[in-house]
Amino acid sequence: MSLDQASIEPSTFAPLDGEAAPAVAATFLRHALSVWAREHGLTGDMLSAVVDDVMQHADASIRRAQFGRGAL
Repeated sequence: MSLDQASIEPSTFAPLDGEAAPAVAATFLRHALSVWAREHGLTGDMLSAVVDDVMQHADASIRRAQFGRGAL
């Protein structure tokens, strides 16, 4: 089966609405961080703490950039 432009339906790649996109991105980032942390030997409470700290830092950085209080 070949994958050419004619075989891809436009609805397959419909964009997410404004509310769903950040939630999907946060879920993906949290999962990627968890995998990275486990690969670096973090487990249990330390794993959760590192993931939470990184997520809080990312959220704060994005908010600062959105409101013009700093660069990413």
